[in-house]
Amino acid sequence: MKPTLVAGSIVSRATLHNEDEIRKKDIRIGDTVILQKAGDVIPEVVEVLKDLRTGQEKEFHYPKKCPVCYSEIIRKEGEAAYYCTNKSCYAVEKEGIIHFVSKKGFDIEGLGERVVNQFLDEGLIQDAADIFDLEPGDLLTLELFKEKRTQNLYASIQKAKEISLDRFLYALGIRYLGEQSSYDLGKFIVEKYKNSHHEMLTISDLLQIMKNLTLDEIKNVEGVGDKIGETLHQWFHEEKNEKFLEKLENLGVKLKTSSLTSTGSLAGKSFVLTGSLSTLTRDQAKALIKSKGGKVHSTVSKDTDYVIVGGSAGSKFKKAQELNIKTLTEEEFSAMVK
Repeated sequence: MKPTLVAGSIVSRATLHNEDEIRKKDIRIGDTVILQKAGDVIPEVVEVLKDLRTGQEKEFHYPKKCPVCYSEIIRKEGEAAYYCTNKSCYAVEKEGIIHFVSKKGFDIEGLGERVVNQFLDEGLIQDAADIFDLEPGDLLTLELFKEKRTQNLYASIQKAKEISLDRFLYALGIRYLGEQSSYDLGKFIVEKYKNSHHEMLTISDLLQIMKNLTLDEIKNVEGVGDKIGETLHQWFHEEKNEKFLEKLENLGVKLKTSSLTSTGSLAGKSFVLTGSLSTLTRDQAKALIKSKGGKVHSTVSKDTDYVIVGGSAGSKFKKAQELNIKTLTEEEFSAMVK
């Protein structure tokens, strides 16, 4: 959109949610719209000012073919998003690598989207595992990579070879498997096999464990359920994915389990965060809760134990009040986890 001031910041993009929401609000290319920040954070289109239409506005139509590989695009019944049907699509694989190295995944400092694009464009990597096979000399061939930057990135890559099991599962980019369900699955694996595995788990062990679990066993893991269970079961039985995991192990990637073994003072408690925190980032608060055995969910429900309320809290705070769920200020939360 034309950049405009909304609630204290200049906004040029807003969420349109999905095709159904675009159709419901009749949003067209060239429209003038009213904006707000949902929860005082995320810009969204409230409505279209149809009286200001000139007749030049155009309806948006989703493409029939993937704009990168030209394979068919589909939208499954009951789902909101469109997907490219080609599992080997360059764009799909690239986004998978970006997700793999992201802050919630392997969190490789200095390795963002732009550098991933450089790696791919220069043919240095074919998949995410190849990142761990890079040498300093490979990095020095890239534009803007001098000695210091090369050393820093190479050190970050080596450090990332040890990763917690839950973050590793999340980094794999298995469909529907989010942060909390990755944590729940990791905790289940550690608790079920804690007699044979201690501080570290090999990727071979993980693969064998997942292949030995039946579909029903996976679905019955707390926090997993039917939809995630089916994609997990399918993913760990695909030959391509097995080879990818073997490659990661051969390149020295190891899985830490210590963060999943502690019961902690928040064991069994469910948290939701809303608003902005002043002393912690969202990710830091989530990690703190999980380290003490608690769970973090994105939506408030009757099963939520606490809602942590920061500045400019939105609809989740109201929902907590409606359901009579205990709310915590940032100070109260800090006191709880001391």
